[in-house]
Amino acid sequence: MDDYRLTLTLEGPKADRGEIRLGVLIHELQALSSLLSNLDRALSPEGKLSTNYMVVELHHSSPAEIVIGGQPKKGSPDIRAAVFSAPFETVERIEEGNRKGLDYGLVESLFELARPVGNGLRSAELSRNGNQTNLTMGLKAKLDQLLRVDYTFYGFIQGRLEAANVHAGANSFRLYPRSGPAKIVGNFPADLSSTVGAALGKDVVVRGLLHYRADAPHAHAILAESIEILPDVAELLSLHELPAALGGFTGGLTSEEWLEQRRAEALPELLKIFGA
Repeated sequence: MDDYRLTLTLEGPKADRGEIRLGVLIHELQALSSLLSNLDRALSPEGKLSTNYMVVELHHSSPAEIVIGGQPKKGSPDIRAAVFSAPFETVERIEEGNRKGLDYGLVESLFELARPVGNGLRSAELSRNGNQTNLTMGLKAKLDQLLRVDYTFYGFIQGRLEAANVHAGANSFRLYPRSGPAKIVGNFPADLSSTVGAALGKDVVVRGLLHYRADAPHAHAILAESIEILPDVAELLSLHELPAALGGFTGGLTSEEWLEQRRAEALPELLKIFGA
């Protein structure tokens, strides 16, 4: 059972006698949830969330401990061991200076877990089966350096647009591409607000300024200039509906009949060419 558990240990600052402020705790839980869900989607052969994660133990005594377990969804592969191992393997590679092939979504989630250290938290630690990763100020600085944008250029990305936020002028959304990165964070100007609202839960093409990080093969963010909502598959015409949609182009024949007629008409000409 321990194979499928991950423990986050938190200690508040001395000034608060080790207690953790509510806002800091909520931030840490959101970062941990993002870490697990992003890893799950990235490691799942189906490319979607395959595990239900839950709090299985909770200890308040300073330091506080939050123990997360998980159960595979019905019909989904069991990838819990890989998900719970990935944070430790990633931190080890970062400490060794090996950036090649890093999962920057995971790097971002680790940075968010470490962000309050030195301010809202005295210490934070991830542990599993004897493996421990202390989210120190030094590690936070390395994670921050990795997340700095190195270059940008104009392009486009296709995916499903979800979770838009317009509160206090945030004007952001999350995009889940069919391939490439697990998630892209988008920002948009106010004049695209109605388009973003209409695009929620739909496949879109977003054009704008793509942001890349060092050594990352895929963009992690886009500043949107235009958003095109793609039609649902159900809205596309089937092959059997095509002749009617094209008016009298096929003379009332089905697509199969029209193609067969074209082959029959071409046969005599082919026989002449090849001297038959």
